[in-house]
Amino acid sequence: MFIAVVSGPIVAEVARVLFEELGVPEADVDEFVVLLCRVADVVPIKHQVMGCRDRNDDAFLETTLVGAANYVVTHDEDLLALPASVAEYLRGRGVEVLADARAGERDFCDVLRAVKTPPEVF
Repeated sequence: MFIAVVSGPIVAEVARVLFEELGVPEADVDEFVVLLCRVADVVPIKHQVMGCRDRNDDAFLETTLVGAANYVVTHDEDLLALPASVAEYLRGRGVEVLADARAGERDFCDVLRAVKTPPEVF
């Protein structure tokens, strides 16, 4: 079973990218945000410095740790190329940063493929 974990800054960033970068209509973005917050665990964060090259990415790592998540699934190059000390810190807490879906690398699709689907779910 997978449970999505988000925080306010993550929801805001997703909404911004959908609207500003991908051109999704505002009403659709608003609906997606409501649905995302309904199905995900929304955790509070304190905006701690986590050591990311892009300080805006610190919220993603803090959310992961506060929400006790095992994976950060991203397309963000800065998160995929964390400083060694930050990556080691996360590994020590059982967190793996994975690409969303890229051939030739371990990505989140590989994790999903390894999940055993119960017989009653088809």
